[in-house]
Amino acid sequence: MKRIVSFVLSIVFIMGCVCGLTACNKAPVAPETDIPETNTPETETPEESDNKGNAGDILRQSIVTETKDFKVNGAMMAYLYSNNVQKYSTYLTYLGVNTKGSLKKQICPVITDKRATWFDYFVETTKSQIVELLIFAQGAKDAGIELTAEDQESIDAIIANIENEAQTNGYDDADAYLLDRTNNAITLSDVRACFEINELANKYYAQVIDSMEATREELDAYYAENADYIDHVDIYKYNVLASDFDGETEEQKIALAKAYAEKLAAINEVDDFAAAIRAEIEKANAQRDDETSEQFAERIEELFAAVYGKYTAISALTPDIKEWVKSANVGDTFIESGDGTTFTVYMLEATPYRKEEKSRNIRHILFSNDNYATDEKAKEVLDEFIAAGATEDEFERLAKEYSDDSTASVGGLIENVLKGQMVDEFENWMFDEARQVGDYGIIESDYGWHLMFYPGEGEFTYWEIVTNKIIVQDKLSAYYAEKSAGIEFDKSAIDKING
Repeated sequence: MKRIVSFVLSIVFIMGCVCGLTACNKAPVAPETDIPETNTPETETPEESDNKGNAGDILRQSIVTETKDFKVNGAMMAYLYSNNVQKYSTYLTYLGVNTKGSLKKQICPVITDKRATWFDYFVETTKSQIVELLIFAQGAKDAGIELTAEDQESIDAIIANIENEAQTNGYDDADAYLLDRTNNAITLSDVRACFEINELANKYYAQVIDSMEATREELDAYYAENADYIDHVDIYKYNVLASDFDGETEEQKIALAKAYAEKLAAINEVDDFAAAIRAEIEKANAQRDDETSEQFAERIEELFAAVYGKYTAISALTPDIKEWVKSANVGDTFIESGDGTTFTVYMLEATPYRKEEKSRNIRHILFSNDNYATDEKAKEVLDEFIAAGATEDEFERLAKEYSDDSTASVGGLIENVLKGQMVDEFENWMFDEARQVGDYGIIESDYGWHLMFYPGEGEFTYWEIVTNKIIVQDKLSAYYAEKSAGIEFDKSAIDKING
């Protein structure tokens, strides 16, 4: 079966280029530490000052963890650790963390252990990342996979980018830049070592995922055993509150609410039920003085939409409703009362079904707004495409030549896309009801300008893609558990990292 889900493994380096593994990170569990509960950053320890001032030999000589063919030293882990911290620096600042001070002296409130620090938190995150990198890099090595000249050129470009960034910001060299940005004596050779492992891991990871794609038999078997997690219903859900009724006592209010709920439940036509609910919403929500008629109508529609659950997952329903929908018919109703003062009336519009909506394929050429100030280049390439016959083969060629997107190597192709997976501008174009095979055009998104080409529907349906993703993730988790056994970390080596 062709790949119908994709995963991205990447490390984010300090200028924001995306290249580390994020696929199966586990929730970090911080080790115990003997630290006072304070978020006040303290001065560097003598060990930290020595690390910052020397050439990083201490870090490079300290092996944090290793496999048969790969070693990760303290400098490499320091680089990955710093990337993770910088990635969340804005969030940390929001939480009141002083990112300029030592994270080893700042308590992390999101970890159960009250003595754990933010350094502990990001160490655990980085350890999970390193385990994933080593699992797939070692797998690549065992499978005889090597980095190609093209792979090395990609890494060269990353290194050159760091050097340019250092020069632009007035540093003597890249090592001085890395020292200032990471607070550790990291060199470009350490950075390269990280990206070489990452690149190798990515190559093998793609093969592993391909091998885990579900067969037709596995898809059908999973559905047969887990239909509740795949099936959907279309259903109305309206709450009748006792507090909305006039009565001298609470018992009278409850009785009135129950009677009205039963009146709604007696309706046996979906359209009539919807009309009754809409009328009730309009009755309970008068037009405001500061509201135009159009705004009022829009607000009513939003309130009505909240009552209607199209594509409601059966797994999201309460146990009683879940069992009811399995045996109910279209137009059947059900009253649920949890606390005795609220009566929820359900009307079934569609019995349980799998979402057979077909996915769609798309090709695009990205002209990133990092490289282009206008859509002039996109229009130029569009003209070239049209002049060459506007075929899919020609679009594929142009995507490989011009696209700034990671899909350039496959001609800009993205397969089996579902609604909700792409940015709005992208999705609106490709899922337009009038879209025809062979259509092309230019759209703009936050990423830049996209030259689009629609090759047609994907091979798989919504439920197949969702089910395949679950199956692959289960296989991947089992693979990870097996391969990660035996990968251990040297705490004394980790402690040498400035945090």
